[in-house]
Amino acid sequence: MEDTEGLQLCDATSRDAYVKALCDKAPDNPLNLWRTKSLFVDERRKVIYCFLPKVACTSFKALMIGSVSNETIQSIIGNRNKIESVHIPTYLKRRGVRKLLMYSKEEIQYRLQNYFKFMAVRHPFDRLLSAWRDKFAYLQTNKTNISQPTGAQLSSFKHFLEKEVAAGKFSWFSEHWVEYWKDCHPCHIRYDSIVRLETMERDVPLILSKLPGPSGKPNVLPETNVMSPSSAFEKLRDLAAFYSTVDEDLMGKLLNRYKLDFKLFGYHWDTKLHVGRCKFEGVTVANTTLPPCC
Repeated sequence: MEDTEGLQLCDATSRDAYVKALCDKAPDNPLNLWRTKSLFVDERRKVIYCFLPKVACTSFKALMIGSVSNETIQSIIGNRNKIESVHIPTYLKRRGVRKLLMYSKEEIQYRLQNYFKFMAVRHPFDRLLSAWRDKFAYLQTNKTNISQPTGAQLSSFKHFLEKEVAAGKFSWFSEHWVEYWKDCHPCHIRYDSIVRLETMERDVPLILSKLPGPSGKPNVLPETNVMSPSSAFEKLRDLAAFYSTVDEDLMGKLLNRYKLDFKLFGYHWDTKLHVGRCKFEGVTVANTTLPPCC
């Protein structure tokens, strides 16, 4: 059984079949259409993207804007005024990208049924570390090296996990660590592609084909967003430098909060080694060993 699941998780389009199989076992609660605040629509290309902070969201929004306005991602990301504006709904609307919530109930249902829909995820604990570094520790953290944190950084990170995340505190920044299932509703919305940051190199071509650049030429995501499975695997191992000091009680609260995200999107946490993993890595199927972060 687990071998079959492993194969299902190995590409972005079949990943949703795995999610659907899990969701079919859950209680059937109807989707509240007015809670789809994170979904954005490109009418021209008939594409819907579920926006999740700290999962290459700036690049994906730039991709949608560029597809509509005939610009490359690089021209948007390289422009300070534009890059700071991609998260402003009114700016997006002027560029042809609208929130799904701006449509009527009937229009929302039609688009959810007929448009190409995608979302992107990353290991939940890797996302937490990224959120802390970006929103709480940007003045004291070396952003290019997380393998040797200082004592002050470890203390600050643990405080963030305890007071902001585990406690469920609502703040201006809390959208950066809200559970994926709460924002994107994968048990109610059938996504055509679920991209994982750890396998972006393999997953993203389909998205790029749906949102071409100027004159229909293929777009290219920034190199910082596209990593190979092997480099992603090494990155997840680096999490031990921060999480090894997190006590058992706090770790239990974090695992409990994100347990559905772990299950739905094929992630795992090694409580002994304090490292993140993609579920099923190393599993052998038909005499073939699945690669790291399959």
